Amino acid sequence: MKIRKGFVSNSSTTTFICEVCKNTYAAQDGNLEEAEMMECTEGHTFCQHHTTIGEDPSPNKKLEVLREALSDEDFNKVLKDDEGEISDETWHEEFDYEIRNELPPKYCPICSLRHVPDTTVMQFLLKEHSKKEETVRKEIQSRFKTYEEFKKYVKEG
Repeated sequence: MKIRKGFVSNSSTTTFICEVCKNTYAAQDGNLEEAEMMECTEGHTFCQHHTTIGEDPSPNKKLEVLREALSDEDFNKVLKDDEGEISDETWHEEFDYEIRNELPPKYCPICSLRHVPDTTVMQFLLKEHSKKEETVRKEIQSRFKTYEEFKKYVKEG
């Protein structure tokens, strides 16, 4: 089985895992559109409703998103084809084929820090306290005999 962050695949099913709310979607030959999920250019996978784009973006917001997501050539072609405005049909087509799989970081809940994953919190704390992860592991192992004992300490904290 092949595993990557936010995405799990084997020969029969595809599973997407939202890095914000941990919702999962599994299906035979599934894709981001069916899962109602997106992936930013930094590789974060998340439910569509977590973006800063909004459920029903204004025409100006659509232009802004497409401007950032498409190459100059593709953006100008879309504008020319739609006579300077973005039709709903074009928006949905570009959204599902271009934006959904390569959302600019500005609209990603993780890249924009609207959501801070546990791993990011851990990285920050280790850096702030000038500790290495292995050092913290050893400290936990030396101070506590069981996980139950550790949980009690954390809860009392």
